[in-house]
Amino acid sequence: MTAAITPKAGVIGGRNAREARGTRGNGPSATSDFATHRREIGTFVVTIPFFAYTACFLLAPTVIVIVGAFQNVDGGFTLNNFSKLFEANTIAAFATSILVSVISALIGAVVGAVASYALVIGSKPNGLLRRMVSAISSVLAQFGGVMLAFAFIATIGINGVGTMLIRQLTGLTVNPNWLSSLPGLITVYCYFQIPLMIIIFLPAVDSIRPQWREACESLGGNTFQYWTRVAGPILVPQRVLRICDGRRIVLTAFDSGAAYDSGCHAQRNGSESAGIRASARLRDDHRGCSGDDAEPRCGKEGRTMAVNHTEAMPPQLRAARVRKQRVIKAIILTFTLLFLFVPLVSMFVFTIRHPLSGKWSLDPWIAIFTGDGSALGADLSTLWSGLGSSMGLCVVTVVIMLLLMVPTMVIVHIRSKQLERAIEWVATLPLTIPAIVLVVGLGPIYRWLSADVLSTNPIWLCFAYVILVMPFAFRALAVGLNSIDVKTLCEASRSLGASWPRVFFRVLIPNLWQSILSASFISIAVVLGEYTVASLLGRMNLQVALYQLGQSNSQISTAMSLLALLFGVILLVALDLISDALRKSKESNES
Repeated sequence: MTAAITPKAGVIGGRNAREARGTRGNGPSATSDFATHRREIGTFVVTIPFFAYTACFLLAPTVIVIVGAFQNVDGGFTLNNFSKLFEANTIAAFATSILVSVISALIGAVVGAVASYALVIGSKPNGLLRRMVSAISSVLAQFGGVMLAFAFIATIGINGVGTMLIRQLTGLTVNPNWLSSLPGLITVYCYFQIPLMIIIFLPAVDSIRPQWREACESLGGNTFQYWTRVAGPILVPQRVLRICDGRRIVLTAFDSGAAYDSGCHAQRNGSESAGIRASARLRDDHRGCSGDDAEPRCGKEGRTMAVNHTEAMPPQLRAARVRKQRVIKAIILTFTLLFLFVPLVSMFVFTIRHPLSGKWSLDPWIAIFTGDGSALGADLSTLWSGLGSSMGLCVVTVVIMLLLMVPTMVIVHIRSKQLERAIEWVATLPLTIPAIVLVVGLGPIYRWLSADVLSTNPIWLCFAYVILVMPFAFRALAVGLNSIDVKTLCEASRSLGASWPRVFFRVLIPNLWQSILSASFISIAVVLGEYTVASLLGRMNLQVALYQLGQSNSQISTAMSLLALLFGVILLVALDLISDALRKSKESNES
C-alpha cells in the first residue's frame, strides 16, 4: 500500500507540485488585485448618479453663467458686460450687500455664540427649552423670502403692530422706509443669521465642560484667560497655530463642524484632553513653568491639581457661580427669544386686527380653514395650487435627495476617504453660489426640458431644489455616519453571509434612520421656504402663491406664512421627541 502511494507523491513533488506552488504564489495576489479593482469599480459606479446629477444641475448652470458673462447678444466674445461693474450704482449695491453681510454675520455669530452658551449652562440637554430653541432655530434659519418679509412688515411696517404700538405709547411715527434702510436690512438679515449661528455653535459649546471653568478659577485664572486659554482653543478649528510666550504651540482642538457632524459625542471625548492640556498650560504659566520641560515636569501634576482644586472649591464660590450663571442665562435668553418671537407674535396679531380700521376678527383664519376667502375679496385657489405644488415638491425632492445621497455617502464612507472629501466639497458648494446665479444658469436647461422633454408643471422644480437642499442633507447624514462604526457593522454582516442589499437595508438604514429623518425634514423646510428659483423660473409654489395673495389680502398671506412656520417647528419637535423615545426604549431593552 505504501509503495503504491509513493509514486503518486513523487508525481506531486514534480511538475504538478511546481504548478501547485505557482498557483499558491500567484493565486491569492491575483485574487486580491481583482477584488480591489472590483471594489474600486463598484464604488465608482455607485457615485456616478451623484456626480452626473450635480454635473447637470450644478456644474452646467455655473459654466453657462461664466460663459454667458463673456458673450454679447449675438453670441460673440465681449468684455463690455463687465463695464457695468464699475458704474456708481453697481459699486454702491455691492458695497451695501457686503456691508450688510459682514455686519449681520458678525452680530449673528456673537449673539448666536452667547445664546448657545447661555442655553448650555442653564438648561438640561433634553429639556423642553433646549428642544424648543433648537427646533425654532432650525426653522427660522430657513425662514426667508416672502414669509420673512411678511414677518417684518407685520412688525415694523407702515401698519405694523410695532409701528402702531410705538405711535400709541410715545406719539412717535416710525419712518415708513426704515426697513429699506441699512439698519433695517441688517435687522432683517440678523433674524435668520442668529438662529443659524445657534445651530452651528450649540454642539460645539455643548462640548465645554463646566469643570474646566472651575479648574481655571481654582488655578488663578480669570474669565479672559479661561476663554482665551481654555475654552477658546477648543472651539477653533483643528491644527490652528497660535503664538504664545514666543513659542509656537499647536493646539489640537476639535472643529466645531466636526462636532456637528459627530453629534457632539466624538468632540466631547476629544476635547476632554484639550481642556486638560489648556488648564495645565495655565497652571504652568502661574508656576513659572516654561521651555521644553514644562510638559514632563508639570503636565501630569497639572491634571491632578486641576481635579483636586475643583473638588476643593468652596461651596460658597460654587453657589455664587451658579447664581451668576442663572442671571446671565436669563438675561441673554430673554433678549434673544424676544428678538425671535416678537415678529412671530406680531404676525399673529396682524392677522386678527385689521390694519386700517383696527377691528379685531378671526376672519382670515376662518377663510383658510374653510377654504372660502370670497368674503374678504381673496381668491384662495392660487393659494391651494401653490400649497399642493410645494407639498408635491417636498415629497419628490426628498426622494431624489435620499436616492442620490444615502447610497453614495455610505459606500464612499466605507471604501474611499478621497471620494468622501470630494463629495463633501461638491455637496457644500451650493452654499457658495447665490440662488439667482443658479437660476440664470438653470434657465436654458429648464427651457430645453420644458420644450423637448417635460412640461411646465411646477413639480419639475425638484431638479433645482435637490441642489439647494444638498448641503443641509449632507450635513445631517454625515452626523449619522460619524456616530456609528459603519465598517465594523458591514464586515460583521458580510462575514455572516449577508448580501450587500441586506446589509444596507437591514443593518445600516436602521442605524441611520434618525439622520435620514433629519435630512428629510430639513429639506422640507428649505423647499417650503424657497421663493427665488420658482419666481424667476415662472413656476408656482407656496411662496409665490403667498406673494400673489398678499397683493389682495395681506392678512390671509401672513396667516398662511405663520402656519407654514408652525408646521416646520412641529415636524422638528416631533422628530426630536420620537428619537428620544426610541433611544430610551433601545437602552432599556439592552439593559
